[in-house]
Amino acid sequence: FADIREAIDELDHLVGVLEPFEANFVLDVAERGLRDILAVTTDYQDKSIAIPDYQLLQRKSDMNENLDSPLDADYLEALEFIKKMEQMEQQ
Repeated sequence: FADIREAIDELDHLVGVLEPFEANFVLDVAERGLRDILAVTTDYQDKSIAIPDYQLLQRKSDMNENLDSPLDADYLEALEFIKKMEQMEQQ
């Protein structure tokens, strides 16, 4: 239960600061904690409620390199622009 509480507190404290993938990780910690609690309390669960299978959180480094949204493309374009500007300043 402490992991769940800590994850929720971290989300609450860092709302607006965390990147979406970081927030997903924190939510994943909370979900796994809840699943752990549910796993040991099977005698008390309502059998009519099905808990969906856990879906492993995909790491950002493992994601496909395809850009799914225009925001990703804009972000990478801005990074390239900054790199070029830095290189021009160094010359």
